[in-house]
Amino acid sequence: MTQMKSRTRQVLAGTALVAVTLSAAACTPSAASGPSQSGTTKASQSVVKPTAPAAATATTSALPAGVLQSITDVNNGPLYPTDAFGSVWITSHRGQALDRIDPRNGRVTHIDLGQNSCSPVYPTPTLLLISACDDGTNSMVVNPRTNQVVGSIPGWVSDFAFGSGWFTDTTDTTLQRVDVATRKQIQIAKILVGAVVHGGGRLWVAEYSGLDGTWGGGIAEVDPTTNRVVRTIAVQYPGTYPSLAYAFGALWLQGAGQPLFYRIDPATEHVTTFTIPNYEPNTDLEGGSLVTGMGSVWMQTAPAVIGRFNPRTGALIAQYPADPVGGGSWPLPAYGSLWVSNFDSDQIWRDRIAP
Repeated sequence: MTQMKSRTRQVLAGTALVAVTLSAAACTPSAASGPSQSGTTKASQSVVKPTAPAAATATTSALPAGVLQSITDVNNGPLYPTDAFGSVWITSHRGQALDRIDPRNGRVTHIDLGQNSCSPVYPTPTLLLISACDDGTNSMVVNPRTNQVVGSIPGWVSDFAFGSGWFTDTTDTTLQRVDVATRKQIQIAKILVGAVVHGGGRLWVAEYSGLDGTWGGGIAEVDPTTNRVVRTIAVQYPGTYPSLAYAFGALWLQGAGQPLFYRIDPATEHVTTFTIPNYEPNTDLEGGSLVTGMGSVWMQTAPAVIGRFNPRTGALIAQYPADPVGGGSWPLPAYGSLWVSNFDSDQIWRDRIAP
């Protein structure tokens, strides 16, 4: 997944897009950076009672062909849909709430996090971990059985794998391994920690800064049995705030602003570059959107388009709608549908996936 902890957002004002810089003084709810607060409330100090599920505000009229639902009862600037515990979870750009969507009916439950959020949701076997933003120092712990915040952990979470949380410090320059139960931390390496994924018995770290997008030059491989970085695979600059995934025996990398995505063979370090047909950068949000699932690679290819790609050939095999005024969209193939977060229009679209 992509990690962006500080950035500028455009918001809809009438029919025009107006640039608004999010700072520690004034912020709009968001998921890659968080609404700034002085004296941020720690989640462990404020356990929030769950709200009742909201009435489904899913519309089907006047939608593009292939869109089954538009779910509007979500927080401003929705990002990063994640599949866990039978639900679709949506964080929001610098927002203090987590949205839980029931895929059976589109109903939304809002969970007050007590501080801003700035990352995807990272599930453990029993809990959810969510990072704060560049003005926060903790990650939140949510119990999905009660929809309550039950604690916080120092640092910014980037993945959960091999029985541990994998965090970075608040400068994005130190990889840490954290026991979620005891909060014990082990410093692994002094490297830039952008996107982190796991696969093939290893942890993989795209070395870039989630604060300013600085590219560190490659993908670090971490052996979780020794807690050591064993090598770095050199990769050319892949675009701004790249997404990283591990699937089909390979690493996948895609950033914003370039019509390319990359498949990296961990065994040979060979990098295959694929071209994204008819690529157009989105109108607002920076960052890669590549995810994998249902035997394919998915990403936003233009402001109104989510592309589905063959992982063997890199060929575009299908296209699905995103909101053209969405400003940036993240896809999630899950529960037989494609879930698309539309950043500027504050909607989640549920697309029909062709067989």
